[in-house]
Amino acid sequence: MASNNAILNNTEIRKVMLIGLGGAGQMILMNVKRFLIDTYNIVPPCIRFLSMDTDGRQTKLASKTGDKIPTFEESGEFLHLVVENPMTTLKEMKEIKEGKEKNYARDWFVGEGSAASLINGTGAIRQNGRLALFANVNEFTKRIRQIIDDLDDQRLNRRMSRLIEEKSNTNFVLSDNPIEVCVCGSIAGGTGSGTFLDTGFFLRHLLPRSIIQGYFLLHWPYRNKPFAPRTPGNVYAALTELDYFQSIRPQDAAERKDLGADAINYGGEQAKIEYPPFSIVNLVDGRNEVGQNVSSLDMLCEIIAQAVVLSAGPIGAGLRSVTDNLATLIGAPDFNIWDGKNACYSSLGVSSIYYPAPELQRAVASTNALALSQQALAEATEEFSKEKVKLLEQQIHTDVVTSIKNLETYLGVKQRISPSAIDISFRLQRFQTKDVELLTQAQKAEEEIVADQLKADFQTHGTALIQTQQNDLQKKLDALSADPKIGILHKSMWLKEAIEILEKQKQEASKVLADATNKLNDLRTSASDYLQQISQHRYIPIPYFGRDRTDLVEQWRSTVEESLQKLADQVALKSTIDIYTEILALLLRNRPGFVPQAGDITNALADTVRALRRNMEADFAAIDYLLAQTNLIVVGDGKVVIVPGSEDESRRDRKTRESIKLEYSDFKAENAIQKSQDYFNVYQEKPELLVVLFYQWCMKKLAYLADETVDSAVETLVNRGYESPGYLRDRLDDLLRLSSPLWRYDSGYLNEERRRRYDRVVNIGVCEAEQGRRKYDGIVTDLRARYHLTSDHSFSSTGDPYRIWLVSFAAPLTAYCLRSMQEAKPRYEAAISITSHIDKRWESGLPDLSPEDNQRSTTLRALGMAIVTGIDVIHDLYLRPQGGRGHKFTWDADEFKAINQGDPRVWHLFRDMYEEFCEDPQWVKILIGLLKAKVASLKTETLKECISAHIDKLTFKLGSRDITKLYSARLTYREIKALKQFLSVRGYNLNIDRYIAGT
Repeated sequence: MASNNAILNNTEIRKVMLIGLGGAGQMILMNVKRFLIDTYNIVPPCIRFLSMDTDGRQTKLASKTGDKIPTFEESGEFLHLVVENPMTTLKEMKEIKEGKEKNYARDWFVGEGSAASLINGTGAIRQNGRLALFANVNEFTKRIRQIIDDLDDQRLNRRMSRLIEEKSNTNFVLSDNPIEVCVCGSIAGGTGSGTFLDTGFFLRHLLPRSIIQGYFLLHWPYRNKPFAPRTPGNVYAALTELDYFQSIRPQDAAERKDLGADAINYGGEQAKIEYPPFSIVNLVDGRNEVGQNVSSLDMLCEIIAQAVVLSAGPIGAGLRSVTDNLATLIGAPDFNIWDGKNACYSSLGVSSIYYPAPELQRAVASTNALALSQQALAEATEEFSKEKVKLLEQQIHTDVVTSIKNLETYLGVKQRISPSAIDISFRLQRFQTKDVELLTQAQKAEEEIVADQLKADFQTHGTALIQTQQNDLQKKLDALSADPKIGILHKSMWLKEAIEILEKQKQEASKVLADATNKLNDLRTSASDYLQQISQHRYIPIPYFGRDRTDLVEQWRSTVEESLQKLADQVALKSTIDIYTEILALLLRNRPGFVPQAGDITNALADTVRALRRNMEADFAAIDYLLAQTNLIVVGDGKVVIVPGSEDESRRDRKTRESIKLEYSDFKAENAIQKSQDYFNVYQEKPELLVVLFYQWCMKKLAYLADETVDSAVETLVNRGYESPGYLRDRLDDLLRLSSPLWRYDSGYLNEERRRRYDRVVNIGVCEAEQGRRKYDGIVTDLRARYHLTSDHSFSSTGDPYRIWLVSFAAPLTAYCLRSMQEAKPRYEAAISITSHIDKRWESGLPDLSPEDNQRSTTLRALGMAIVTGIDVIHDLYLRPQGGRGHKFTWDADEFKAINQGDPRVWHLFRDMYEEFCEDPQWVKILIGLLKAKVASLKTETLKECISAHIDKLTFKLGSRDITKLYSARLTYREIKALKQFLSVRGYNLNIDRYIAGT
C-alpha cells in the first residue's frame, strides 16, 4: 500500500457507514480496515464500522505493510447477535398491535425446532439469523443511530483536520455529501442472508435519501462448505425477497400488507416499507462473465473490500460520477423490457497493476537478514571451535599464571610475608635447668615471641601483599570487562582458571600446614616426655648410674627449639592460607551469576537463523500469493527490483532480488557487535529481538526500495528497453479484461434492447487523480471503444503509489438472468421445511424470481379450477380417509381418452400433472373447453360454494404447511389467489373467459 513517507494532498473523503453481516461481512470490513491502514496509516473517523455476527469469533487480518492488526474491539464496532435460548426469546417477542398485545415473531418464524442455541452461528438457516437480529434489536438500532449521530456531529470536521497529527499520511478533506452506506456480506448462509433485508429496511427508514449499496456474495463460493446443500436455496429465497422489495410499487400496498411487509417493528419503532431498501445491489458469484473463477472466499472478500473503498471510500470527488453512472444504468424500473421484472442488479470486478515494492523490500531484507545471521553463526562456530577454545585456554592459563606469579608457591609467599628471617635459637639460663616449672615457662615465652613476631611481620608485609595482589587482580578483571572483544565467557574462563590455580595452591599449603601441625604436635609431645623424665631426677652434679639429668635437659631444649621452627612454619602457613582465602573471595565476587557457554551462543544464533528462514519463506510466499491472483498484474513478476541511480535518479535500473547484498562488516559496525556474546545478550533479553536486530537493520538499509512507485517501475522497464513501448497500454488492456464482473448470466435472455442497456462503469484508482488522468486518460478512452463501453470512466485518488486500480461495475440485469439462479432454483423449490425464507408468509406469497410464462399461468388457472369438487373436470380423490396418503388425480374425459388410446390419465402429485399439461398445449386446449362447459352448466351459487369450499381447504393446507415441497406450496398459493380473483367483483367477477385469459 502507500508509502508512509509522503503526505498526500487534500484527499477528499466522504462519510461512510460500513455494515458487515455474518462471517463474510466481517471479512470484508476487516479487509477495508486493513486497506485504509495500509494506505493512509489510519482509519479516518468519517468511516464507521459495524460488524454483526451470530458467531462471536472475530476475524483478524494483519497489515500487509506494517505490524498493525486491525480489530473490531474498539468503539463498539462488533455486535455479537447471541441468542442463548431461542424458544424463550421467541415467546418474549411481543408488541402492541391494533390495541392488542401480540407475539409478532410467531407471524414469521417457523417453530419447528430449527433454532438451537445461537452462539456460534446459525447453521445456515436464514430465520435463525433474523431471530438473532430481533433478539438484539435494541442494541442493533442503538448502534446504527449512534453511528449516524457521530457522522452528523459538527465536531467531525475538526477531528478530520487533526488526523495529520495522529500519524496519518494525508490531510483529508471531508466531503459535504450525505452519509453513504455499504452493507456487505453473504446471502448464502444464515446470518447475513437472514439479516440483510431488515438491515436495509431500517437504514432506509433512517436515511430515506442516502445511497445505500449492498455487496452480497452468492452461493458458488460456498460450494465446499459443510452447509453447502442449503446455500442455493438460501440465495434463491433471499433474492426472491429482495427482488420483490427492490420493485416496490404503490399498487402493491395491499399485497404487502397481506404479506406483513408494509411495516416492521424494530425495537418499538415502526419502519414503513415504502421504498426499495437498497439504491444499488451488487451480486458477486465468484465466476465472472468470461468464465474465469475466483475460488478463494478470502480473495472474494478482499476484492469486494477493494471495490467498497474504491467506490465509497476516500478517493476523491471524481468518483461521484461512478455512483451516479451506475445508478443511471439501473435507473427507474422498466418492467416492460424485462418481462415484468426490475433490472436492479449490478456486479463488480476489480483488477490492479501492482509494483510490489513493499513485498520486494521485505523479501530482499529477509534474504539478507538470513545471510547475515548465517555469517554470525559461522563466526561464532569458528570462534568456539575445539582448536580455538584450546588455544584460548592456553593463552588464559599463561595470563593467569603471570597475573598471580607472587602466589605460585608457598615458599615465595612465606618469604614475602617474613622478608627478614627469624633467628629461632632457644637458650637456657643455668638457673632455669634446675626447675621444670621454669623450663615450661621458658618454652611458652619463646613460643609467644615467635608467634608475635610472625604476626607482626604479617601485619606489616602480608596485609600489604594481599592488598597489592587484590588491586592487581581487580585491575586485570576490569580490563577484561572493558575489552569489547572479550566476552563474559572469556572472563569466566579466566576466573575459572585463576580460581582453580589458587584453590590448588591453597590445598597444597593446607597439606603442608597439616604436616607442620602434626610435626609440631609430635615435637611438643616429645618435649613433654622429656620434662616428665627431668622431673623424676634430682639435681646431682656427679654422674650416676643411668642417664644424666643434664643430657635430658639438653635433649628437651633441642626438641623445643625444633618445635619453635615448626611453630613458625605453622603460623606462616596459616597466614598464607588467609591470603589465598582473601584473594579467592575477590575472584568469587567477580564471577558472573550466569555464564553462557559456547553452545548457548551458537544455539541462540541457530534459532535466529531458523526464524529468519521462516520469515524469508513467508515473504516469498506473499509474493507467490500475489502472482497467483487472477485479477492482479505484477510488474516484474515479483523478481525485478527497481533501484535508483547513485547520482541521477533518472538512471534507475532493475536488479534481481538475489543480486542485492548487504555487508556483514557494516552490520556489525553499525550495531556495535564486537563478539558473538553480543548476539546472546540480545537473545537472552527476548529471543525474537535477535531476529528483529537482523531484519530491521536490513529493512532500514533497504528502505529506498519501497520508494519506487508503479509509475517509476513501468517507466524504468520501458525506458531502459526491458519492455516494449506498448507495455503500459497492454497492461491497461489487461486491467479491463481482468476486471470482468463477478457473475455469470445467460446471454440468451438479452435481446437487442436489453443488450444496449447493459454496460460497464469503470473507475481507475491512482495515487493522485489529476496526475493519473493526464497519464492514462487517452489510453483508457481508446480501450473503452475496443470493449464497447459507452459510460464515461473516471479517475480517483487512492494515495497508493504502488497500484493502478480498476473497479468495474456492470449493470443492469434481473436476477433471473443469472445462471447461478437457474442452478439454485431446483434446490430452492425442493424443500419447504426448514423454510429458506425469513418470513413463512413469504415462502409461497412472493412472486418468483423468474417471470411467469403466460401459457404456464393459463394452465395453472385451468387446472386449479378443474380439480374443484363439484366441477370435477379432473377428479381429485383424497386418499387419507381410505387409509392412503396424498391425492389421486384422474382425467377420464372422453375427449382426452380419444387421443390417449382410450385410457384415462392418473397422477398422484399436482405438480407432476401441472408439468405434463404445460408440455402439451393440446391437452390444455381440451381441458379449457371442458372447464368452460362445466362452469356454464352450474348455477352461480353452486359454483361459488364449490370454489369457496375449495379455497378454504387449500388455505388450511397451506397455513399448516402440510406440503412436501416449496414448489407445491407456491403453486397452491397461486391457485388460491387466482380462484379468489375469479370470485371477486374487482377481479374476474365469475367470468370464465377472463379467468382463463388472465385479463
